[in-house]
Amino acid sequence: MYEAIATSSFIFAVLGILVGLAFLRVSNRKPLGKALAIGCFFIALASCEYNRSVVDRRDKQEALSHGYANVNDWKVARQQLIPIEVGLGAISQRRAAQEAERLRLERNKQEEDRRLQEEERKRQEEQRCATELKCIGDKIRSYATVYCPRYVERLAKNDFQWTDGWLDEKFSHYRWANGSHRTITFIGDKIKFQNGFGAWTYHTYECDVDPAPEHVVDVRAHPGRLLP
Repeated sequence: MYEAIATSSFIFAVLGILVGLAFLRVSNRKPLGKALAIGCFFIALASCEYNRSVVDRRDKQEALSHGYANVNDWKVARQQLIPIEVGLGAISQRRAAQEAERLRLERNKQEEDRRLQEEERKRQEEQRCATELKCIGDKIRSYATVYCPRYVERLAKNDFQWTDGWLDEKFSHYRWANGSHRTITFIGDKIKFQNGFGAWTYHTYECDVDPAPEHVVDVRAHPGRLLP
């Protein structure tokens, strides 16, 4: 606080000196200008002296805190320490950069490990699913629903007519095809075929789908409906 007051006093004293010098140019203000300039000069001098003593006292306290009784010895030592501190700062920066790089590599490795673990989990899940009828059947049901009907329609010798509603499924059942644990047979009975006499007959149809990759293997139909 006292340092701020001294600094402010110095500034106002300098301004007072300038005003005093300006008054010296005016004949009836010369005595006032002279007194003002001299008074402000001593105030400025006192402010400088106070600030210098504060700096000296601070330097002495800093020297004592570092184990030096003589301020000049501490100043010399501090100048010698500057390159060392700069070097230590550079070493710290290198170490910080090395640590950041290590953490980055470690984080990348953890992410890669998680990715590999997730891929392995999916692979094992796919292997397990491929051997379970319900799992693989539910997985490729949407494919069968989209692609099998066009093959079923081609079985009609004349006209055909789907009887399923908006909420019905064209393929209500599925099973392994011919005992194979690879191809799935999707089964439904929501179609009528017209014979040569114009009569309509319900038919049960079957569509064999290979899941890997998904494609239709075979399709067939016979008169009649599925048992309830």
